[in-house]
Amino acid sequence: MAKTLSAIRGIARQFLRDEYTGNDYDFADDELDLHINKVLVEISQRRPYEVKETVVSDGTKEVDISLIEDLIGDKVEKAEYPTGNDPPDYRDVSVFGTTLRIKID
Repeated sequence: MAKTLSAIRGIARQFLRDEYTGNDYDFADDELDLHINKVLVEISQRRPYEVKETVVSDGTKEVDISLIEDLIGDKVEKAEYPTGNDPPDYRDVSVFGTTLRIKID
């Protein structure tokens, strides 16, 4: 469930009060926002946004990925080939520009 920034600030304040009993210091909103934003950036770097894209190939090991929206650089880590197996057969990939090459031996 998504929480608003003010709700996250409230949770952080309560945590700090619980952790540091006897300390009367209260963080200002802008101080807490700075720390909350830093944590959000760290979390997003460790748990990337994952999506599933289906690209049709002509049977070659190379696939054009130029039409995939919101692709960040060459951040494709694996591809399923052949598709439809249970469990999926994931293959390593390499990306050069807009061409993805599936490593199939």
